[in-house]
Amino acid sequence: MSSPLCPTIGLEVHVQLATRTRLFSRGPVPGSEGANDAPIDAVAAGHPGTLPVLNDGAVRLAVTAALALGCTVHTDSRFDRKHYFWPDLPKGFQVTQERHPLATDGVLTVSVKGRLRDFRVERVHMEEDAGSMRHRDGVTLVDLARCGVPLVEVVGAPDIDSPATAEAWARMLHRTLVAAGVTRGRMERGELRIDANVSLAPRGQPMGPRVEIKNLNSFRFLRRALDREIARQRALIANGGQVAHETRRWTGRKLETMRAKEQGRDYAWLPEPDLPVLRLDRGEREQARDHLPAVPLSAWLLRQDALLHQALAGAAPGLSLQETRILAVLEPLRAWVLRVAAELGSDQATVAGRFAVHDLRFMDDLGLLRAEHLVDVTRRVCDHSASHEQALNALRAAARTGAVPAWRDDADIGMGQAIQDAIDRVLAAHPGHEARWRDGNQGMLGFFMGRLTTGRIANIDRRRVHDLLLARLQARAEQG
Repeated sequence: MSSPLCPTIGLEVHVQLATRTRLFSRGPVPGSEGANDAPIDAVAAGHPGTLPVLNDGAVRLAVTAALALGCTVHTDSRFDRKHYFWPDLPKGFQVTQERHPLATDGVLTVSVKGRLRDFRVERVHMEEDAGSMRHRDGVTLVDLARCGVPLVEVVGAPDIDSPATAEAWARMLHRTLVAAGVTRGRMERGELRIDANVSLAPRGQPMGPRVEIKNLNSFRFLRRALDREIARQRALIANGGQVAHETRRWTGRKLETMRAKEQGRDYAWLPEPDLPVLRLDRGEREQARDHLPAVPLSAWLLRQDALLHQALAGAAPGLSLQETRILAVLEPLRAWVLRVAAELGSDQATVAGRFAVHDLRFMDDLGLLRAEHLVDVTRRVCDHSASHEQALNALRAAARTGAVPAWRDDADIGMGQAIQDAIDRVLAAHPGHEARWRDGNQGMLGFFMGRLTTGRIANIDRRRVHDLLLARLQARAEQG
């Protein structure tokens, strides 16, 4: 019986640095302050007579990224010209440190199925971005606006053994570099893009032919694309075929071949003649290190998660393990829930924690929302004077205005009587269902609740409506 085929996965991640200008010119980065509609500047386009000037802000951010990943930052690094023809590369070459990187030998600590694992980072280097291409209806559109935008490329060692682990790795890298202030990391804008390399071989055997999946811009797509590619390769090998060394792209639904990828492709590398060796002194490296913990940032973040998880588990014990893990990384929501615990107690903190995890974190903008607003709303929910819907609407209003709106007293506007009247109308309209309830069919309560929570009393606390309904049913049953 042949040994099962196991995947070997390596990720290469292109990360846009949070600068206002491009890597080798003062042209503004698209989307930054002061950027106009000009898609590309003369330096990025490689016009004759233009010369590159290295962006020192990009260098500082690249050094920070390398140190955050525990890399050794080299005193000397160098830029080369990597020549190849592609429609989104108007110069015909890319300026990159791929062969002589800024930093090497780092580590990314990732939580995989509740266990911390260290994954090797082979190198971190700077390079300029190319443009982008969009394929639709048999037509390819080329957008050059991104040319010359400063990147760091983080190259992970092929240590990953499953699509789920690859997703966890990529999420942790994103979180680490955003926390370090290196990038904004807005994947929907292409500020972090993932290339995945995957091959199959029996465990302990040399890796098989490698397939590259290019430019994945979401963690979910990364996992789905790897799942699909691994299944394709396994089926191909099982049927006696051979895996081709190629580059593929993910359309959002399927994988398509982009081009065959020859081994040892000759890029006609040349040292960049217009840029000197990048030489960093100890002071420049130590200055970046002053803003980071003594251990790799990913490990420090995971330790902080564990401590915060413990604090939240004690403050709001009613939250599930997954809810506390999510809440542990939600700042400032985490701090607000801890304040609810301090002022109102653990039961109320559990309610506040669920608001944070299931509702507030999906709001587009927390705006003017503050801890005291969550305390006020949570208190109302817990004493049954407000429904979940009313409380959530109040929090949304507070985010806009900075204040929780005045609460209406149901008794003052006769809402209690309105509920009783609605119950009587529903019961009168459905005598057969009431009889079934009297015969022991408790599911009829759900039927009546569905009829009651509409119209004027739709936003009243469902628990209050339920209690009044049950009391009315019992009273009518006793009356015969």
